[in-house]
Amino acid sequence: MPENQLRETVAKLREELDADQGLSEERAARLRAIVADIEGLLEKREASENDSLPVRLAEAASDFETSHPRLTSVLGQIADALSRMGI
Repeated sequence: MPENQLRETVAKLREELDADQGLSEERAARLRAIVADIEGLLEKREASENDSLPVRLAEAASDFETSHPRLTSVLGQIADALSRMGI
């Protein structure tokens, strides 16, 4: 996935987060932190967390698998794109 498509997918995730009223504040905050870290990587900055971003993405996808399948799909697309970028 080219970087511009990854940026579009991250924007889609942000839209899903903003639109979904069913997320707890804790879960939404965790996803927003992941989005911020991805955006930071795209801007050539470092991720803010000590945990690896791919691991956090996988954990979030697993957490939302049954309750928020659209979020899970977008998270999977982002994880795949980052993996192809070597992140």
